[in-house]
Amino acid sequence: MRKIENTKFIGLLFTLVMVAASTAPLLASASHDTDARATGNETLSVSINEEVYDRGTGIAVSVIASNLDSNTEYSLEWELCLVQYNQCNIYDQYAAEGGTDPAETEGTIDLGSGNMLTTSTFTFTDPGLITWSPLSGIGNDSYFFNVELVVQGVILVEEKSSNFVYGGELTSNSYISQIDNVLKNNGVPFNGRAYFDFTNLNILQFDLDCGLYEDGSTAPEDTHSWENFNAWSNYFIFQSNGQINASTGTPELFAANPGTYRIECDVLRDLDDELLGTIVSNNFQVIDADVTGLEAIDVADLSSVFFDRVDT
Repeated sequence: MRKIENTKFIGLLFTLVMVAASTAPLLASASHDTDARATGNETLSVSINEEVYDRGTGIAVSVIASNLDSNTEYSLEWELCLVQYNQCNIYDQYAAEGGTDPAETEGTIDLGSGNMLTTSTFTFTDPGLITWSPLSGIGNDSYFFNVELVVQGVILVEEKSSNFVYGGELTSNSYISQIDNVLKNNGVPFNGRAYFDFTNLNILQFDLDCGLYEDGSTAPEDTHSWENFNAWSNYFIFQSNGQINASTGTPELFAANPGTYRIECDVLRDLDDELLGTIVSNNFQVIDADVTGLEAIDVADLSSVFFDRVDT
């Protein structure tokens, strides 16, 4: 009986030894997986080449990672982000129900190990213009790239690119306010707004080239240009009071001849003179009338500063 018990004990001991031997490599592997080192001095530099990119254009993004531990495996995780909201979950800003951003707006780069300095370049590909039902693509807007240096899911360093505008056009909301008839040999007062389909946030500046056109003509009788309009939101305001400009000695747009006229203003990006659109005014009359220039109106004083209301 004792011999049988000894045999059972030896068998159980042998089984325990075999289990311990088989789990040792797994424990060693798990220990190796979690034993990642970092210098604590890792840095990232993220750069792009332009302030504005046309839609459909790929964007090359350069990332330099330095002060790395040569024995540690690193990776880069990048996302396209909206400047206006400082958010990288783009669809959460587009719609209340949110959604999964296009695959083209994010990615991962494996840096491996063995280097203390790496230079990587990834190319962002346009996912197409935004459509709303269902959500796809992205809108013309102001963006930046956010890049994280990661070790086994732990973010060590985070860095952003400079801000840039992707796409962008003038919208049909742009206008020149109603222009009234003017007398010949006078300046034409006008004002308006140029609206864009993106939020600029002062990234780009804009120029305005305006011309005074007689009805049916494609050649302006007079022109004037303004430069370096800023736009924090999605529009800028412009105006001319029709008075003599102190620096030129003449009004911005001068009506020298009678007839039916309009004003056309081209909106351009100051950076590259790209035409974004044209704003056209209503037709108005330049009237040929003899005036002295000394005309005046005299309004008599009221008989009192207080009057009772009268029922009618």
